[in-house]
Amino acid sequence: MTLIRFKAVTIAARKKKPFSKEPLTLYVSRTTIEKAKSLGGDYIAILGNLLDQAVTEYKAM
Repeated sequence: MTLIRFKAVTIAARKKKPFSKEPLTLYVSRTTIEKAKSLGGDYIAILGNLLDQAVTEYKAM
């Protein structure tokens, strides 16, 4: 995906569902990114949802 296309997709996603949370930069392995991409769809959202769920479960402990 080119940078221009990525920006267009990001802008469209924000208009559709504006961020109500804080942005976060994470560094993950190439393997993790490849696995997330293989799930299809928006892999950034997939990783975000997984992190949200992990934090929720951690807080419940």
